[in-house]
Amino acid sequence: MIPFLESQQQSDLDKVTDKLFDKLPSLLDHDATFKDHLGRISFVPVGTFRMSHKQQITPFIKLFKPIDLYDPEENTLVDLVFEDEQVFPAGKYGIPKPRSSKKFLSNLKLLEMKSSLSPDDVISRINTIVKKKKMSDIPKDLIHAKALKLFRYIDDKWDTLVTNDVQNRTTRGSNTSNHALLKTILETEWIPTVDVSEKKVFSKPQNCYCQKDKDLVCLIAPILESKVKNKKFLKDLKWDTYPKIDKVLKQLNLCYTGVSNKQPPKNLEKICLAIYKYMDEAYQATDKVSKGEFDNMKRNLKNKPWILCGNTFYSVDKVVFRLSSEFQGNDSLIVELPTEYTRFKPLFTSMGVRNEIEIKDLILIIKNVMKGNMDKELSIDEIKKVIKVLEDISKIKRENHSEKLDGLLIPSTENKLVNLHEIQFDDMEDRIDEEVKREYKIAHRFVTQYIAKELGIQTLGAKICGICFYELNKLKYVVLSALIFYILSKPLVISIVSQW
Repeated sequence: MIPFLESQQQSDLDKVTDKLFDKLPSLLDHDATFKDHLGRISFVPVGTFRMSHKQQITPFIKLFKPIDLYDPEENTLVDLVFEDEQVFPAGKYGIPKPRSSKKFLSNLKLLEMKSSLSPDDVISRINTIVKKKKMSDIPKDLIHAKALKLFRYIDDKWDTLVTNDVQNRTTRGSNTSNHALLKTILETEWIPTVDVSEKKVFSKPQNCYCQKDKDLVCLIAPILESKVKNKKFLKDLKWDTYPKIDKVLKQLNLCYTGVSNKQPPKNLEKICLAIYKYMDEAYQATDKVSKGEFDNMKRNLKNKPWILCGNTFYSVDKVVFRLSSEFQGNDSLIVELPTEYTRFKPLFTSMGVRNEIEIKDLILIIKNVMKGNMDKELSIDEIKKVIKVLEDISKIKRENHSEKLDGLLIPSTENKLVNLHEIQFDDMEDRIDEEVKREYKIAHRFVTQYIAKELGIQTLGAKICGICFYELNKLKYVVLSALIFYILSKPLVISIVSQW
């Protein structure tokens, strides 16, 4: 009777299986091969999960083999299946109601109804997702959610799936290198990802990245918003290595472009921190490949604004590790490296970030006061700020005579900034007429003798006598200043000098 179950009328089939299932446990104990034989005969009505739950059947009954059915009590399997899919035992074989017999579903489990997915089942699930994508009547979010659950299932079961796949194909005499499951996973556009616009899409593994690399590439490639726990699966997907340098640098450039256009990407700080960590690991690595990659990054970022400080990107020459509070502000040209980056100090040092501000930086700060207008008349507050910067430059110059003063500007009596080589410090006071002084560019009264001496500002007396003090050392400066003071205090000499 058993070999002819598939050809029986449904009413006769129900009677036979009812009696058969009463004795099935003992029959299986007596003959283990009976399970394999019966499990491969199509005699169980199939339906959706809803039909299985309500023990319903369709008017046009489809019969499945027990080994091809999904266990409706395995929630992990139920979550992978769409509502309209008929893969569960239906009718009396479905989920038993409180007062109904449990023998049908329990016996199907003895006959090896699916409690987990085989490699071929996973392939089938992936193909189902691809088909569902093409159907306009199914919400894309639902397909996306099912695909994500399937991916996580595969991740959890990868070791078992791979072992089973190799064993099955070896048994069948197939070439084990032709890994059908992995091939399907890699070559099918089914991975549930999110693109830069937060749109849900489907990707091939080679065209997307997983959660661990999100902050390094999320602006240039779709991201699977799930971590991959199985390291072997991660490697098989070719996601176990870092993203390529050109991808990461492109991500960084898009961050800069977004900020410049006042459209910064979400999680900007988090993205930049991840990129700096990526760079730091390349910097600290000792192998040739990593060293080469770091050198490549350094070349690509030279003279480019890539360090995020606040809401602005700066190049390395505009960033220092320590910056006095007096130079910090919204319009500051030189900024202090944020404290969250200090753990990467060796990296930033290697890239060119300096410990402290230098004279060339202070000269830029003074130039910035003009806002591009060379004829700008400064306010008293602006002049005081410039004087403070000049005092700082004087201190640095006193400690390091080799520091250059190229481009340094000094405030004049007309409240304008004048080049260091074109201005004079008034050491004459009231010993010459104001009309004579008006022929020269005189330093503002806030410029002290200390500043003039340390910065080598030519004195008015020296200018009148035709002496270029800028090129004299400090000792000559003091001696000749005293001499000129003495000479110019004599009326006769003043008269002669005035005629020059």
